[in-house]
Amino acid sequence: MKAIIVMRIVAFLLIFFMCINAFANVKTFKRASGWEAWGGLSEDNRKLCGVSAEGGGRFFSVKYFQGDTHMTIHMSKNTWTAKRGAQVNIVMKFDDESPWKATATAFFMQDGDVGLQFNIPLERLKQWFAEFRRSNTLYVVFPDDNIDDWQADLAGTPDIANAMGECLDAMNKYTN
Repeated sequence: MKAIIVMRIVAFLLIFFMCINAFANVKTFKRASGWEAWGGLSEDNRKLCGVSAEGGGRFFSVKYFQGDTHMTIHMSKNTWTAKRGAQVNIVMKFDDESPWKATATAFFMQDGDVGLQFNIPLERLKQWFAEFRRSNTLYVVFPDDNIDDWQADLAGTPDIANAMGECLDAMNKYTN
């Protein structure tokens, strides 16, 4: 029990210093089953917390930039094709949960792969992370486009979701 408390204190302090120190980069502070939780400062010097996973030519990330009214989701797959700025309907579903629907905007990742970006309003953040935490698989479907559907293994997401929550708590608590 004492070891768990000490680990949480160390994790909190690490997150706290990553979120308030003035260094212009992002540091990974938790890894679990291919997922990473990270925090730091964005290129425009805003505090940032996020989680991501990549493999098999796919990438998925959820990030929150201090001051935004939403969290941002980026996803990509090395076989996707789309024009920059194209609007793409997307349906994201965790196991048997209700689907999340959005319109994503296409862009190009640093490696040249097509990426898609869409937002989840902050008032739905807790629901999104609850589903992320308790699910085994994320299904992503593109009902109106010629973009390959895919799914992601969510093993390790309870730990990663908790780490993201701790980073967000540290950011909000030490914003003023």
